[in-house]
Amino acid sequence: MMHHLFRNALVALILCAPLSSQAAELFFSPKAGSVSTNEQFDVVVAVQSDVPVTATEATLSFNPAALQVVGIDTAGSILVTWPTEPLFSNERGIIQFSGSADAPYLGTEGRILTVRFRAMSNGAHQLRIDDAVALGPGGSNVISTLESGIYTVEPSSLPVEQSAEPIAIIQEAPTSVPVPLLEQGVDLEVGDRLVVRGLVIPGVLVHISVSEGDAEARTFTVPSAGDGSFTYVSDFRVSEGVYRVSAITEGKGVKSEPSATVSFSVRPLGLAAAAATAIDVLTFIIPLIALTALLGGIIAYVVYRRRR
Repeated sequence: MMHHLFRNALVALILCAPLSSQAAELFFSPKAGSVSTNEQFDVVVAVQSDVPVTATEATLSFNPAALQVVGIDTAGSILVTWPTEPLFSNERGIIQFSGSADAPYLGTEGRILTVRFRAMSNGAHQLRIDDAVALGPGGSNVISTLESGIYTVEPSSLPVEQSAEPIAIIQEAPTSVPVPLLEQGVDLEVGDRLVVRGLVIPGVLVHISVSEGDAEARTFTVPSAGDGSFTYVSDFRVSEGVYRVSAITEGKGVKSEPSATVSFSVRPLGLAAAAATAIDVLTFIIPLIALTALLGGIIAYVVYRRRR
């Protein structure tokens, strides 16, 4: 849950807050280098900022045919809380993380994490920062520069001596997540709320798509519980017609295929419910009519008295 709140807060701050005139830079150290085929080498992801930075998140990308991640180490990081633990996928060629600091960081080389790569093929290969956020004073995004790194892989004529220093192995990101299973739709009456229930794996987000007739679908997001169950209750009341609902799972940056669509039919109010609604309306309207008539009588009497 903290991860979702952190992620939503970052998105809201990006959308709502203007960039500060002061800036921060996310960069790699070293920014360039030469290695031999099958050699392992370390790259530090760091931040340089002239304003205090309290949190950061980023997505890095690389050519998985040229480079492979061996492990990721957060030792010595300025970030201590990780709503999104550093994850990588050697199949998709990405690294993702989001974290926050106990105390704001201000300086020239704030270590975030160290990535150990293995060089797989010859040539010059780029390591990119595709997207990044660093929160500064007032919650503004102070990132102004996203650096890239270039690492040249050359043929090896001698056996490669690997570093004996151990590095933490971070779990590789999943390449797929299961499709959520929705309960069958039920018949509703006008004025009811839409309730969607289903089952998937624990600890993921479920994006629920709701469409009515030819209207554009709306998407609502709920988390799955510890047993994998999830429930969505609409904040709107349904009108007569058919609502079609489907869902997808999102976990650790990976989304599933859409689920099968279920339908909810909304029928007009029954006689009892319609009568109750009519009584409610009349209960409001009759006193209003009586008050209007009383005011009209008073005004007519006042006019009559003035004319005499």
